[in-house]
Amino acid sequence: MSPTNPFEDWDPALLAALSVAVGREPIKLAPTCDHAPVTCVWKSQQDHSCRIQPLRDAWQKADQTYPSHDNPLVLALDDAGCDPYRARMVISQEGYGMIPTSSDSLIRAYRRLGYSIRHPVLVGTQVCDQCRPGTNTFALQGSSYEGSCHFVPVSIASNIDVAEEGKVLCIGAGGELRWCGKDEFMAVSHVWEHGWQGDSEKGLCIRTLDLLLLVASLFGLEWVWIDIAMISREPISRSLAINSMNFVYTSSKVTVVFDRLLMSMDEGSDRERVMAVFLTDWMTRVWTMQEALLSKDLVFLFGDSHLHGHELKWSMIHNAPLPDLHWQQWTAIRSLCTILEGNVTPMLDRIYTLSKERLTTKKEDMSRAVFPLFELEWPGRATTLEEGQAKILQHLDTRAARLAPLHGPIMPQPWSWAPLVLAGASGFLQPQGDERPLYPDGLRGRWAAWRILKVLGKADLGRDGYSTQLARLTGTCYDTVTFQVEGASLIFGAGVFSRPENTCPWRGQELFLLRAHNTGTPRTKELDYYDLVVKDSSPHSSGMELYHRVGSAMGGLNDGTGGQGLDVGDLYLDGYMN
Repeated sequence: MSPTNPFEDWDPALLAALSVAVGREPIKLAPTCDHAPVTCVWKSQQDHSCRIQPLRDAWQKADQTYPSHDNPLVLALDDAGCDPYRARMVISQEGYGMIPTSSDSLIRAYRRLGYSIRHPVLVGTQVCDQCRPGTNTFALQGSSYEGSCHFVPVSIASNIDVAEEGKVLCIGAGGELRWCGKDEFMAVSHVWEHGWQGDSEKGLCIRTLDLLLLVASLFGLEWVWIDIAMISREPISRSLAINSMNFVYTSSKVTVVFDRLLMSMDEGSDRERVMAVFLTDWMTRVWTMQEALLSKDLVFLFGDSHLHGHELKWSMIHNAPLPDLHWQQWTAIRSLCTILEGNVTPMLDRIYTLSKERLTTKKEDMSRAVFPLFELEWPGRATTLEEGQAKILQHLDTRAARLAPLHGPIMPQPWSWAPLVLAGASGFLQPQGDERPLYPDGLRGRWAAWRILKVLGKADLGRDGYSTQLARLTGTCYDTVTFQVEGASLIFGAGVFSRPENTCPWRGQELFLLRAHNTGTPRTKELDYYDLVVKDSSPHSSGMELYHRVGSAMGGLNDGTGGQGLDVGDLYLDGYMN
């Protein structure tokens, strides 16, 4: 029998609000926002305009001049031990608008970290590579080395035969192993260079294990998954473990970020802590990007507290200390949301947003680490970087054409229209609705073009910056080049990625710079991203012009037409003649 009052179980406050709203014209929502991957955030229940859109608009309209090496905060961080190149990049691109006095806790953290790396070990004190000064263990525990240091053995092989479907093998107190279900364990995300290196055969330092279990207890957990203990050296077990990374990080209750800079930091505003996150070594590795994107609850461990990623995100959106500078946090908010809001943004866009400046030790891992993000399995140990990237492009199908405007090392033909790596590539990612037709013999689309009249200079890049590191890792070239371009004056020399076999044919060839038509400038008023191409002497069998990509360029052109160049219409890029 139905109740006489169907609303008697409803919240009185909600009923009151509904009664007021009856018969009233509905509140108009904010116009459709275009600030993905950040979801719209209403200013209040009464005001449904978006908090995020004005931040994005102000950031795009601002004069985003890159801070120079003599920026006061860059100098202060450099003096404290921070890499000045990283400091300049973060301070400019993440847009914090901060000064040394508002970054005091971060500066102190760098000094504390530097001291911990140089910290002397007392004679007679027993330490190992996993708990020595400079490691994550030391950063959080300090110089307390009570008891003896020994390794806990981890027997993966004997547990593989009793594997339980839908569960993850984890380690607990005393080195006990157990197959854990969803939300029954803590996953660890860390940088190997911070001391936690090895495999299950080496085992886990008892001091490190006790530290991990102490942190896990903060979340009511008794079991931990960490790669150095749970990945074996034995090929079959190792392959199974690496291909199950997707399941590990999506099944854990929390994923805790252990980075020695963050664990050296006490106090500080949330804004300062977020800037510290983007300055960590953790933000420069491909594997940690994978772990972050797969995790459902990412937690950052500081020296005095732990903060969930979503807490930092909402703090950045709602609690800016200086409203007039709030817009300068736009890209930090965007990056945090990209890490945390997997249900909002397609994976390709998330990887693109977060992949700046990321490297790894083995070049194959530049693709291998991305495979779990697309739910792909690595074919085998003999798979090359090029073969791995080709499989990703085939998996993306028509979406792969969105990668054509990216700047970075390029694939060999017939894939050279695409980047050799996703992580580390920059440039312009075409919008979701603008996928271009992809054909077996190349990429077809509409392009703007500039004819290169003369290569005025070509010299190897002197400083050991990120681009040269990426080129060295992938076996490609990175040079600074000055072009004389038809109908345009060059503002400054371009940075060009190319393949060694493509560099020599530049001279004597008809060279062009191509750019996806009407893309605008993605980062600053002076920078844009181009494909460096050679025109084929014969057209494609379809009658269209045929071009072969020999490199990707980043530079600045001023041609008096808004930077759009000459519309050359449809053409084939990198296609073979039929």
